Formats: sequence, C-alpha cells, structure tokens
Amino acid sequence: MATHLLPCTCGESIPVEPRQAGETVICGCGAKLEVPSWSKVQALPLAEQAAPVGGDRSGWGFRQGVLTAGLLAFLVLAAIGAQFWVSEPPPPGDFDGELRSQLIAQNVEEWTPRIGWELWRREYRPITVRGRLDPFENPQEEATRQQITMHRLYRWTFLGLAALVGVGTVVAAMSSGPSPRR
Repeated sequence: MATHLLPCTCGESIPVEPRQAGETVICGCGAKLEVPSWSKVQALPLAEQAAPVGGDRSGWGFRQGVLTAGLLAFLVLAAIGAQFWVSEPPPPGDFDGELRSQLIAQNVEEWTPRIGWELWRREYRPITVRGRLDPFENPQEEATRQQITMHRLYRWTFLGLAALVGVGTVVAAMSSGPSPRR
C-alpha cells in the first residue's frame, strides 16, 4: 500500500497509509495529528520510503518474538524427549535356564583349564563358602537395564524442560504488555 506524507505545523511530514484514516498519530515534536479520511489521505504527497507511524505495524513485536523463541525451544526439547522415548531398548526377557545350559554345554568343549578354574572360582566356590548359589546375572542384560534407566531419565528430563519452557513462554508473553494494534 502506498505511504503518504501528512504535514505537521512544525514542518515535518509524518508517513501515513490510507488504512490509518481516522486514527491519531504523534509527530516527533509531540503534536497529535488526526489522519484525514481515506480519500483525503490519497490526495497527500507520496513518500518514497517511509516507516509506518507508531513503529512496526506488521504485528510482530516482543511478544511474538518471545512466543516464537519459546515455541521453538519447546519443540526441540519435546522432540529430543520423544526420541529417547521411541529409541528405548526393549527390556531383557526372563531368564531361560535351558538356553543357559545349552550355551554352557557348547562352550565346555572350548574351555581351557584356566577358564574352567576361573569359572569354578567365580561361580561354584562361593556356594561351598556361603552355602547358597548367587543368582546368575548376565552382563548384557544388566547393561540393557542401565540403558533403559538412562533413556527414561533423559526422556523425562527433556519433556519436563519442554513443559517448563512452554509455561515460561506463555507467562512471559502474557506479561510483556498489550499486543500491537492491527
């Protein structure tokens, strides 16, 4: 839309647009000027490149900047949290004694005397000392359980941060003053 120059008594000209007809604008000298009707604004001289009166009339201001930055931060944090949710490994299955026995039977033939001694010392000797068998713990299953725990910790941390950013963004945007007039 074309911008026209509204003259002030101080000698300055204020850029106005026809859509501002009937509004009041303030000159740099402090004088309040009423923008004439649409047809009279069209009769005013054209401005080559003048900024709209009263700042940016596009509706983009501090509030919109806060909302956009907060929304982007919220989306990034929520996406990271969701990634940890979908990439969480499945929990290990129940202990299968039959499968464990088969694996041991296959490996017994490949054991050296040193491996047999280490196995006896680690697994069977404690039975004779304490009189009970400790539960078998598979290192891979334990690593998977730790990985699941870390995924859940990261997931809830990022989703919690996303929620805090979302609430903070809304509060900051609502407390930043009135939104610009359109």
